[in-house]
Amino acid sequence: MKSPSTTKAWQACIAGKGLALGLENCRVFLENKYLNDVFFEGTFKGRPCVVKCSSKCPWSIGNEYRVGRRLFEIAPDVVPEPLVWNEAPAFVAIEKVQGPSLTELLTHGVTEAMADVFAADIVRMARALFAAGVVHRDVFSDNLLLGADGHLKLIDMQLAIDRSDMREDPWIERHWKYHYVVFGARRDMGLGVWNDVGAFRSLLARLPHTAGVAAADGQLAKDEAAATLSAPPRGLTLFKLWMYALSLRVQMAFARNRPEKHARLERRFRKIVG
Repeated sequence: MKSPSTTKAWQACIAGKGLALGLENCRVFLENKYLNDVFFEGTFKGRPCVVKCSSKCPWSIGNEYRVGRRLFEIAPDVVPEPLVWNEAPAFVAIEKVQGPSLTELLTHGVTEAMADVFAADIVRMARALFAAGVVHRDVFSDNLLLGADGHLKLIDMQLAIDRSDMREDPWIERHWKYHYVVFGARRDMGLGVWNDVGAFRSLLARLPHTAGVAAADGQLAKDEAAATLSAPPRGLTLFKLWMYALSLRVQMAFARNRPEKHARLERRFRKIVG
């Protein structure tokens, strides 16, 4: 849990700068996520919204607004609208998607009719990202929410990479918990590769097997090679990644008689080395 002083500071900020920008009736509903200090729910000029606030990753907040705005302009049916962004202190307000996540929908059961709709939504998301020159890098079922129109919306653009400049938030690049995101689909230790399409196809595999889902998977299979971004990592980050991988190998050796721990360490290792 964040310290009360941190939460109070953000509450004062949203009540001041936020109100001046159009935010009203904001209340804290989540604290102490990795990238963000506090999340608020409220309204922006009467529209329901979610507000993200971050003191440790301010660049990523602006990144979410810029990337989200570009995607919304290209494909307003696949992402919620970014509403307003404040650079310092860093917070962003995004249109609230009222429905459940794909994770929740899958838990309670997805019909074949719903699966066909969701499969088409996923193809549109993947192609919108590619058209915008963006790699999301955090595609999983919690980040797909059901909109009021009955279609899935893709959220959470903080980790996204712009193909034109490939800038990374310095805090994310340094933090060991995000090495698997920064180099998440690696093919070797000398090349960072990101591919949203593979993640989208894994979501399709969790839907009921229908003709629409199969067709969507075939379309994404054709797109997969074109949707890959390669970029050399920075030297210091690469060295740290090597050292982290080596430490995992050592821990695996000591845990060879403890199958569960060994398997957990091996999964972490594979996330790094591909």
